[in-house]
Formats: sequence, structure tokens, C-alpha cells
Amino acid sequence: MSRTHRALALAIALGSFVACRPAPRSDALIASDVKEELRGEETLAADTISVRAVDGVVTLQGVVPSDDSRRRAEEIAGDVSGVKSVANRLEVAARPSAPAPMSPPVSAPPPSEPVAPAPPSDAAPDAP
Repeated sequence: MSRTHRALALAIALGSFVACRPAPRSDALIASDVKEELRGEETLAADTISVRAVDGVVTLQGVVPSDDSRRRAEEIAGDVSGVKSVANRLEVAARPSAPAPMSPPVSAPPPSEPVAPAPPSDAAPDAP
């Protein structure tokens, strides 16, 4: 085989290898797909989750109702094509606590014996 034929065969082989690799997905498309997948999950409040993708790294921010929802959102995002990793910055909403029990009213201390006024002092005020 001549040099030209070998070079041509190599070029064809490399060209077909490169053509078989999918082009990297844009961050905008990745973020859009993650948002769409999150909206499809009924247990998530997808409206409260913001999604950002930079170089295939997806960042989730917002508030979700539970730890399970937080984990599920990360799992969904990680399964989207083109996602390299997920930075999960979701916070779990604080559960409303039960109202504190009412304490009984504080009663006034029992009346003490009346205090007698102090006797007048015997010293006369200094006159000018």
C-alpha cells in the first residue's frame, strides 16, 4: 500500500471515529432538560428550584419540602445527558413547629404587710 493510500485510510478511520462521538451538549440545553425533568416529578416543587449549568456542572438552588425531595432532585439532575456533576445547594423548608403551650398567667405576689412611712428625721435642714 502506498503512502498516499495509508494516509487516506488513516484519515477515514479517524474521521469516522470523531463522527461517532456525540457533540458536547450546551449548558443552556442541559439546564433546560434538567428543569423539564424536575417539572415531571410530582413530589418536587420544581417552581422553587433554580437550575444553572456551567461546563456540564449543574447547580440546584432553592427550597424543597423534605430531605427525600432534595435527594430526588439531585438524582434527576444527574441522570440528564451531558451532566458531569451536580452541586446540590437545595435547602429543606423548616417544618412549622407546634405552637408553644400557653403558660398559666402569672399571678401577682401575695400582698405584703403595708410598709410604714419612715419617721421624719430629727436633723434640721441646713439653712442658708
